[in-house]
Amino acid sequence: MAGGADPHDGEDVGGGVATSAGSVRATVWGGDVAGDGDRLRRRWSFDADPDGYHAARPGYPSAVLERLRDVCGLAEGRRVLEIGPGTGQATNELLGAGAQVVAVELGSHLAGYLRARFQGRPLTVIEADFDTVTPAEAGFDLAVAATSLHWLDLAVALPKIGRALLPGAWLAAWWTVYRDADPERETPFRRSLEAVFRRHRLGRGGGGMPGALDHDAWLAEFAGAGMFDDVRVEDIRWSVPFDSRGLTALFATFTEVTDLPEAERAALLGDIATLVDVEFGGEVVENYVTVLYLARRKAG
Repeated sequence: MAGGADPHDGEDVGGGVATSAGSVRATVWGGDVAGDGDRLRRRWSFDADPDGYHAARPGYPSAVLERLRDVCGLAEGRRVLEIGPGTGQATNELLGAGAQVVAVELGSHLAGYLRARFQGRPLTVIEADFDTVTPAEAGFDLAVAATSLHWLDLAVALPKIGRALLPGAWLAAWWTVYRDADPERETPFRRSLEAVFRRHRLGRGGGGMPGALDHDAWLAEFAGAGMFDDVRVEDIRWSVPFDSRGLTALFATFTEVTDLPEAERAALLGDIATLVDVEFGGEVVENYVTVLYLARRKAG
């Protein structure tokens, strides 16, 4: 999450890329992420309320875990490096598969949440910024970044991840596109929701593709790091039903919403709840896409 990065949206919302070279610009809610100072502030924002974040965020589609098992070799006893675990949504799956996990988490509250949640499990939590820390360990069988990699300086992070992996081991990075949902399965609710966002001056700005779905840009980043081969991408489509309480709780975790003044934030969330309850009968189905990138560490 917020850890070595966030655990979510790319921002969880759309996923963007922040690089020192600026070769790929981050697109979060349709706009560019500001400078490094703002990026770090946004990363820290996820540390404020781990319980609320964990309760509001959906998990990941089962296909992600299947790929980790079938392609990346996730199994009992495997050593996994996790970057930006947040509240441990992916961590829980890794531990459930029998892995031994070393997780790098930026936020102190999130780090404490992880230690308490998984007490007695084979999890080591390193409270640090992945951009600046040098993990003491290497020789990992798998590296995982669940909705977090976009918060990092990729020119630093990707080579560092590569050096931490065994030759032939995999990096798995994924994002769920929440803010823009699935652009190929737009719904009447989503069209109405966009009108609400525009009314609150949170429209998509210049538009464009959510960052996580910019396959060519991300594939180029992985290839350009010089550490990986067999780089691949898969879009995993799934749906989640929400009532008004669940959907407003989800949107309340996004930094574009938490950044609003309290009165504006309450008004936005109230309008979303009214839209669900009054115009759509109290429940909506959101169509999401989780974008999974896999990159294999070069054997040489």
